[in-house]
Amino acid sequence: MGALADSRSGGLLADPMEPVWYRVADWRAETSDVASLTLYPVGPALPPVQPGQFLMVWAFGVGEVPISVSDHTPAGGGVVLTVRSVGAVSAALVGARPGDVLGLRGPFGTVWPVRDVAGQAVLVVSGGLG
Repeated sequence: MGALADSRSGGLLADPMEPVWYRVADWRAETSDVASLTLYPVGPALPPVQPGQFLMVWAFGVGEVPISVSDHTPAGGGVVLTVRSVGAVSAALVGARPGDVLGLRGPFGTVWPVRDVAGQAVLVVSGGLG
């Protein structure tokens, strides 16, 4: 398995199959079954997520699911994930609280060229919350 390139420093990260630890800094209920979690890395951060990409998010002892990033924090390598409780893993993520630690891997997926379509009419069809 190859290493992920870190586009910020030109360096390489560890095995992309190994999660990077992120701590829940903030939890906000959006609806009765949806919550937004603000996460900051415990150590080195993952590379920035670009449009079209997603993260694999691991809840310890429960499992892992793909989640889109709903926002970036202005500093510190943090991300905001908005999650709907529909299964065991997403329920565990919605139940996470500040101080809890989650494992993140990625980013995965194909970067979508937003700059290439600037000023053009674009129709985007998507599902989920991200």
